[in-house]
Amino acid sequence: MKTDNVISAEERVADTIELLSQSEEKASEKKDIETSIDCCKKIVALAQKAELPQLTLKHYKKLLINYCALESNQQALFYGKKLASLAEELNDVDSLEIAFVRIGGIHWNTSNYKSALPYLNKAVKLQTKIKDPERSCICFRNVAMTYTKLQEYEKASLYFDKAYSSAKKNGSTRLAAEIIYWKGLLESEQNNLKKAIRNFFKSEDLFRKDSDNYGIAITLNTVGSVFRKLKNRKKALHYFKLAKTYAEKSECFRENLQADVYNNIGLIHYDDKHYDKALDNYLLSLEHRRNTGHKDHESITLLNIANIYIKKQEYNTALEYALKSHEIKEKLNNNKKLASSTKVLLKIYLSLGDLQQAKNYVSKLEELSPHIIDNSISLEAFEMISEYYETTGDYKKAHLYLQKHLKLYREISCQDLRQKIVNQEHKYRIDRMRLRNKSKIERERVKTVLAMATTTMHQINQPLMVIQGNAELLLMKHKDFVAKDRKYLEDIIGCIDKVKETLTLLTKVQEIKYKSYLNDDNIIDYTSK
Repeated sequence: MKTDNVISAEERVADTIELLSQSEEKASEKKDIETSIDCCKKIVALAQKAELPQLTLKHYKKLLINYCALESNQQALFYGKKLASLAEELNDVDSLEIAFVRIGGIHWNTSNYKSALPYLNKAVKLQTKIKDPERSCICFRNVAMTYTKLQEYEKASLYFDKAYSSAKKNGSTRLAAEIIYWKGLLESEQNNLKKAIRNFFKSEDLFRKDSDNYGIAITLNTVGSVFRKLKNRKKALHYFKLAKTYAEKSECFRENLQADVYNNIGLIHYDDKHYDKALDNYLLSLEHRRNTGHKDHESITLLNIANIYIKKQEYNTALEYALKSHEIKEKLNNNKKLASSTKVLLKIYLSLGDLQQAKNYVSKLEELSPHIIDNSISLEAFEMISEYYETTGDYKKAHLYLQKHLKLYREISCQDLRQKIVNQEHKYRIDRMRLRNKSKIERERVKTVLAMATTTMHQINQPLMVIQGNAELLLMKHKDFVAKDRKYLEDIIGCIDKVKETLTLLTKVQEIKYKSYLNDDNIIDYTSK
């Protein structure tokens, strides 16, 4: 009887899991992430009780992916670590790699690149067991991208080369295009903007060969951003508009692309102080952004709109958009990004003369200041906090924050200068290596010419001596030669001397130089010093 009850309980668990699995699949098809998460959690609870580790693993994976889609970083991180732990226990290399890549990605999305790197490196190490060139390529690319963000450019370049090699092995034009695109971003990070643009155009060409409208759009959009950085707003706008055309044709991430492009077109009009045109594009960007569910990017667009209304001195409307942006950032629980909306809200309340509300945001900014990673935001924040304290008559604190502003400004200037020095040193090392290689090649070429000249001299000298000796004997024996015949023999001897002289000069060549000859051919200029 007891055995029957046990079997009955197991069957009930199995039936419940099956029903929940069906509900979860339907929710996934409808992109109802919340319902999918709820079903997955229930399945995990039942699977753990029934000691079904593979089923638990499968739904840890789904929970991780769902929370990543919702940008719920804490929850995603929790299930990522659960997945990694169980995958390691079960020796499931595929699931372990997915966990490491996702955990790295979560840290990456919160700009915590140092924390991302160990997980992404672990994913790279697993590639020897997975042996999939495409996945290897993606893992190498992820590590390279992270080193780029950490400004370790030589390591980034090394991993991009590894990624490109894997892409070629895989025969994937799309992956090769992606790697070249990211190498362009690497050059852009180092302010090698001309090189960056060359890489982007190579990337675009490969995306075109692969008929990848998404790749073309994102590349053209980035080219536009580089031209904006170069302060060539006319060209930037041209490439943003081209990107918009391909974004509309893209079969994947269309809404994301359109949101990005409209936002960038808005930035150009903002730079040109055409605030109404900028606002129109930001609103279009917001419309597309809301269809993607990417709340972080939505909050950025809302803040851009708030800044437009600040410029138009419509502070109440600016406040409405800034508060919406701030609310989203608070829900995302990312202190590093919360500072940007806090700064804008402080600016608005100072403009409205609402010092009580301004005080709240000053306190918040002071609390957030250790977490701010964007120096431009820190600069503005210190300046506005100083302005607030000056307005309220606290000149000591106003002076303190103005000093912080000045100190950071000087540090940024020094950092920029140091980065320029690093870039120049890198260029110098590459140029020195190029010159060394060129010198080595030149020495080898000279050795080759000398060997050929010595061989030729050895082989030709003996017959030349016979010819010259015989000609001289004829002159000595036949002194009655008419002048014309004597002249022929003397010319032969003279030409032999010239051949010997030429061979001797060839054996003394120290540098290979060329001069033009008939029919666009080149010959060695052995007479040059």
